[in-house]
Amino acid sequence: MRRRLSYLLLCALLLGGETTPSAAPAGTLDSLVQDLDGKVDLALQGRTLRRCDLALALGAGSGVTPRLVQAVRGLVVGRMTRKGLRTVGELPRDGDSRQRRRRARAGGYELLLDLELLVVEGHLHVRGELAPVDRVLWRDIVQPDRGDLSHVSASVRVDAEVRSYLGQPVASIVRFSPHSMPLGKDDALSLAAGDVDGDGRTEVAVLHLRSLQLLRQRSGGGFATVHTAKLGQTAAASRPRRAHGSLLVGDVDGDGKSELLVRSSELERCVELAWDGRALVARRELDGFPLTALPAAKGRAVVFGRMLPGQDLFSAAALTTLPPLASVPEWQKGLPSSFYALRHGTVAARGGRQHYIAVVDGSGAFSVFLGDQGTPLLTTRAGAAFDLVDLDDDGALEIIASGVEGPDVEDQIVVSRLTRAGQLRLVWRSAGLGGQVVDVAHGDLDGNGKLEVVALIRQRGGAVTLMVLN
Repeated sequence: MRRRLSYLLLCALLLGGETTPSAAPAGTLDSLVQDLDGKVDLALQGRTLRRCDLALALGAGSGVTPRLVQAVRGLVVGRMTRKGLRTVGELPRDGDSRQRRRRARAGGYELLLDLELLVVEGHLHVRGELAPVDRVLWRDIVQPDRGDLSHVSASVRVDAEVRSYLGQPVASIVRFSPHSMPLGKDDALSLAAGDVDGDGRTEVAVLHLRSLQLLRQRSGGGFATVHTAKLGQTAAASRPRRAHGSLLVGDVDGDGKSELLVRSSELERCVELAWDGRALVARRELDGFPLTALPAAKGRAVVFGRMLPGQDLFSAAALTTLPPLASVPEWQKGLPSSFYALRHGTVAARGGRQHYIAVVDGSGAFSVFLGDQGTPLLTTRAGAAFDLVDLDDDGALEIIASGVEGPDVEDQIVVSRLTRAGQLRLVWRSAGLGGQVVDVAHGDLDGNGKLEVVALIRQRGGAVTLMVLN
């Protein structure tokens, strides 16, 4: 007799205590299951879902606790149920794959989603197969061994949210080890880190006046250039006194692939680039400078800014968002009238993600907003180059910023932690860097599950250095 998942059990899985810590928007486990769900959708194409019964078998592999399996199972069941399948049920994941398929067939299911959850090298993986298990005489005679319908997988970095299920102690920042790579005398304006080509590794993108350079860290150290894209749009009619550029990397449109939004002050418009398998290709041009990206229902909402005439400052009154937001966020109302840089950051925790917005104005006043609050959580001083990230995966925000002394003083990088009391505690300060910090970003550059800081340093003689702190 087919075992069906009742409505009451489904509610318990989706709404009950331990099973739903990721019910809060945009959690890490939500992102993992959302990615998996998209791949299952592709595998289900061509099937009449209302006539299909699906069994889920989800088990724990290396490094995974029962609590984590329970949480992910609830999210997967919820996603599968919303597809309109006739029923969604569960099977224990014991025995081998053939035995699980036979049990699913005996239970009257047409499909088996057979998944394993495991932790490898700082990443949480869910992987397995979506297999047909029903028997149709004429079809099985024509094609007796149809094989798996599809292999499916997804992965996320083990952050504070995932650690809370694993019972692992959080990492502790003790020190950074700087490693530098000279880029020569260069016009580098901005940088960002992200998986541009979809291979699971983080690349570093460096924006120049009229080109974009894509770099990847070598296994033995240093960086290799993966690709250089020429930005050949129309030259800007007016330019600020100091060249400026802004660059974003991420899945903007929600298609599961990263896009790059780039613009330098030499160019009239922003261009969206995407990896086509061999190179970065231009998709479209957009107005404004891409400043940061906010979480949205699908993909991200990009905040664009416009510079004040002849200045390298952005006007708070001229901010736009693509796609447009339903209303102006409260934090936007609390911004200074003009500013150098605006960034968004998230911190993962078991209760969901916390969102932060930070801005630094022309006087060096640095303000941090929590969520959609219109009053800054704190205001202090920082340099124009900064980033927001939970570096040690302890559920607290770290702020990485350049110094505030100005361009005539040898710059530094300062890492501070935001405490629960809304204060900053110094974590680390670099020695003098021999020049000025142009920009900072973060990413898992070597694929070990731990985040590194990457910075562009312009030396006094004009040479530019790419520095990694790990």
